[in-house]
Amino acid sequence: MIIHSLIKYLFTLLVLVVHMATLGQNIVINEFGSSNNTVIQDCDGDYSDWIELFNLSSSDTNLAGYTLTDNSNTINKWFFPNIVIPANTYLLIFASDKDKFQDNELHTNFKINQSGETLILSNNEGEILSEIAPIYVPTDNSYSRITENNESMIITSTPSPNASNIITEGIYCSHPSGFYNNSFELELINMNNNQQIFYTINGETPTTNSYLYTEPLVIENNYQTPYSISGIPTTPLSGPTQLYNFIWEEPESVYKCNIIRFASFENEILLGELYSKSYFVDSEIDEKYEFPVISLITDNLNLFDYDTGIYIPGKRFDENGFNWWPEGNYHNRGGLWERELHISYFKNDGSIAFETDAGMRMRGYGSASYPQKSFNVYFRKEYGMSKIEYPVFNNSQVEKYKRLIFRNSGNDFIYSHFKDAMLQNIMSTMDLEKQDFQPTIVFINGEYWGIHNLREKYDKYYFKYKYGIDEDDV
Repeated sequence: MIIHSLIKYLFTLLVLVVHMATLGQNIVINEFGSSNNTVIQDCDGDYSDWIELFNLSSSDTNLAGYTLTDNSNTINKWFFPNIVIPANTYLLIFASDKDKFQDNELHTNFKINQSGETLILSNNEGEILSEIAPIYVPTDNSYSRITENNESMIITSTPSPNASNIITEGIYCSHPSGFYNNSFELELINMNNNQQIFYTINGETPTTNSYLYTEPLVIENNYQTPYSISGIPTTPLSGPTQLYNFIWEEPESVYKCNIIRFASFENEILLGELYSKSYFVDSEIDEKYEFPVISLITDNLNLFDYDTGIYIPGKRFDENGFNWWPEGNYHNRGGLWERELHISYFKNDGSIAFETDAGMRMRGYGSASYPQKSFNVYFRKEYGMSKIEYPVFNNSQVEKYKRLIFRNSGNDFIYSHFKDAMLQNIMSTMDLEKQDFQPTIVFINGEYWGIHNLREKYDKYYFKYKYGIDEDDV
């Protein structure tokens, strides 16, 4: 009798433990906003970043000892106090870096970088309950589950902190940009049934003359498909003797990734956001590159049009010819010659560090005449992120950038491709400013474009983010 009662007690205890563990598994990150200007204020009147949890279960759950983090290497970055999230109810947490529990309002000890960072919710046993990969979310938008019971997530311009998710616009994309070992089917779902999705696979902005999305798209290794823009000459093909030291030559083969741009249309009018994605599909992609990989997507006319393309000799060469160096459209400067592009920066493991629309301008004079060019990338709010927040350079304490240089190594392009960076590193012990250096693998419109040396740009923002000097004082 005693043994029977003991077994019954232990069984009941086991059921309760399993039940409680199951309850904890039903707490999810339901929505978050990483740039809040007008959506919701905290108790101090500040527009802080925010995270919304939802309890999917039919029972209340005490979150004491649960944790939230924005760093996968530090799971227990912020601990929940003794607070209960009721069944089928939301809980709002401000990611304000204030680290307090005041007026029944929760504040973490971290903020969320708008450029994107991992968000992880763990229980009091250290088990991960909900995890969201880094993603850029526009100001006053949120990243939200389509519904509380549907784990698929979408960026929405109608955030709903502490309220049910009602999403009637935007396009759900089944796969984020990244590295994939096997082919897959890419699914796109329009949240508005009255709209159609049109897409392109060459960098062009889609129109109703582009491909109409009607079924999932097969994304696979496309290395064997013919290249396109890599066959466009980026120097003159004849001229003085010096030209033949650096003349453009057609490649034998070009490694490629998949790119796609898509948008919603109604009555032939583009509505909402233009989406741009890059997919590397290769069973060996994880071992292919030691440097970070950057995919740039832009309309080919922005780079290669005779009159307005900024990457070719074009009209300016035909008008001016050689001035020792062959002049070209790549020498045109100023705002009129800035071109829109989408940039995706991949870490070595293939995950996204950041991606956003941005602006691009050419740079250099003599070095601009080489087949591979140097250019600046400008982060502006009219494109997407006004700045990126990511440790682009390993040895730098700066993690905010308004502008970055993609350098072909200047006049060293045809030699070592790293001389300037090496010389600056040799001088690093002296009390001089130096530009940090990160080699990267660049793709343009899905085609391999060689190694570019990512460099800091000396300007007013460099001194602002590195030394705290207001840009108006420089």
